[in-house]
Amino acid sequence: MNGQLIDNMPDADYRAAAGLAFSKLVRIDQSPAHTLVKRKATTAMDFGRAAHVCILEPTRFVGLYAPAPRVDRRTKAGKDAYEAARQQTPNAELLPEDDYETLIAMRKGVYANANLQRILAAPHMTEASMFWTDQTTGLALKGRADWLSRRGVLIDLKTTEDASVEAFERSLATWDYFGQLAYYADGATACGIDVQHCLLIAVEKEQPFGVAVYQIDDSALDAGRAMNRWRLTRYAQCVKDNSWPGYPAHIQTIGLPAWKLKQIEHMKGVCG
Repeated sequence: MNGQLIDNMPDADYRAAAGLAFSKLVRIDQSPAHTLVKRKATTAMDFGRAAHVCILEPTRFVGLYAPAPRVDRRTKAGKDAYEAARQQTPNAELLPEDDYETLIAMRKGVYANANLQRILAAPHMTEASMFWTDQTTGLALKGRADWLSRRGVLIDLKTTEDASVEAFERSLATWDYFGQLAYYADGATACGIDVQHCLLIAVEKEQPFGVAVYQIDDSALDAGRAMNRWRLTRYAQCVKDNSWPGYPAHIQTIGLPAWKLKQIEHMKGVCG
C-alpha cells in the first residue's frame, strides 16, 4: 500500500492538493500541451456536480442548493425577488427552478431502483479522495471516487441523455469512462481497498429520468489500464524533458472514418 485515502475532504482542498488527476491526464490524448491548460467550468459540469450531491449526498444537498424563484431578473421586481431568495438561503447556491426539480426527479428515479437502494445503503464514503504514487513512473496521482466502500465496491455516477445499453456503451468509450474507472480502482487498491466491482449509475436528465446500473467488465478495465499506462509513460517523459508539444508540425493525411465509408458503400449498394 503506497496511498492515502481521505474521507470528507473539502472539494477546494482536494483540487489544490498535489497529484495528477485523470481529468488532466486524459487530455494528453489530444496533445501534451493540452494537459497544461486549466479546464473551464461549464454549465453541464456544474449541473453534474449538483446531481452528484443531490443523489449521493441528499442531506448535504439541502444546505448547498436551493431553487431560485421563477422571475424575470431584467426587471426591478424580479431582481428584488431574486435577492430576497438569496438572503433567505445565504449559504446555498440558487439553481434555476427547472434544474432543481429535474435533480429531485433524477434522485427519485435512482432510489426507485431496488438494487440501488440496497447498494447505496451499505457503509461507504462519498467523494473519497485518494492520493497515491505510480510505481512505474514515480508520478504523484490523485482521484476522487463518487462512492467507495471498504468491501470493494466503486461507483461512479453519470448523467446522460440516453441510459440504454447501446447508447451507454458508446458513452463508455467516447467519454473514456472505462479509463477513469480503471484509474480510480488502481488508486483505491494503492490505498488498501481491493476493488471487486466497478459500477456506473447512468441517470437520464430528461423525463422519464430513466436509470440503469452497469458493471464494467474486466476487459474494459484492462483496456483502461493499458491506455492509462501509455498516458502516464508519455506524461512522465514530458515532465522529464520539460517539453509539452502540441499537434505535429508536419502535414498529415486524413480521410473519411470507417463508419462513413461503410455508410457510403451501403448507399452505393442500394442505388445499384
